[in-house]
Amino acid sequence: MPYTLVRTGQNPADQLAEARGLVAAHGWDLLSAQSDALGDSDPMLRPGLARALQAIADGRADGIVAVSRTAISAHDSEYKPVLRHVHRVGGFVALVRAETDL
Repeated sequence: MPYTLVRTGQNPADQLAEARGLVAAHGWDLLSAQSDALGDSDPMLRPGLARALQAIADGRADGIVAVSRTAISAHDSEYKPVLRHVHRVGGFVALVRAETDL
């Protein structure tokens, strides 16, 4: 499931297109995309990310595809718990840009 985080007022279309490109390149089925426009906020408080995580937990999605880890969080203290949660429910996080490319 493509996921983006943008600043309030920013259009997520370009980031979603990049994420959809990775989905297509891997031949994954595309579910709906989710986006949050809250800027740099706690990942666990974002409604779009919560919907994506719930879709994985419910078996409707296999993973989250984001342009970079900053869509989830630039802070390890927030990023790692999200990764652990996704893994715990059997999902994955795929990034268009590798973490080391940032």
